[in-house]
Amino acid sequence: MLNVTDGSVYRKTEWLERSQKVENISETIHFTSNEVAGKKFTVAIFLAMVHWYGEESNYDYNRPKASNFTRMIWKSSTDLGVGVASNGNNTVIVARFWPGAPLLDINSPEGIELYKQNVLPPIDYADDIKP
Repeated sequence: MLNVTDGSVYRKTEWLERSQKVENISETIHFTSNEVAGKKFTVAIFLAMVHWYGEESNYDYNRPKASNFTRMIWKSSTDLGVGVASNGNNTVIVARFWPGAPLLDINSPEGIELYKQNVLPPIDYADDIKP
């Protein structure tokens, strides 16, 4: 289960960076200039998440690749930290997932296996529904 907390990943990240033990942190960034202008940060975060998850429509589960979508649904991730900054016209949303996808060659046998274990295709429950 993913725990959405008020910056816990950032605190963990800062501690890890200070101790020079940064590993397995994935980060994704969304920048917008008009989409969320004047809206609450919760709306900005929601729209960024919708945008990132929307990448699933172009994702081929048989040919793994790193993307905002894969960072967002990485099975092993347990914590999510989100930061938002805006100057009124431009908004930046940063999400950090921990633990995240390790930095490795995604085309290596090890990389492909990790992605297959952590980026699972959607389950179709339609066959389970009895009329």
